[in-house]
Amino acid sequence: MKQSRAFETFLKKKGIRQSEAARRLGVPHPTVWRWIEGRNDPSPLARAGIKDRIGFAWKD
Repeated sequence: MKQSRAFETFLKKKGIRQSEAARRLGVPHPTVWRWIEGRNDPSPLARAGIKDRIGFAWKD
């Protein structure tokens, strides 16, 4: 749950709609957060990988 909230904050800062993020990840919109949480890997590398798939550079 914590990871999806952090990711939601990331999307808001970048001005990306959740539906657009889901499309870029190739998952159905209603399941995008379940898909992210299902990865169950809180490592920064995994988070960066998801963000890279959306197509935006991520800098902490």
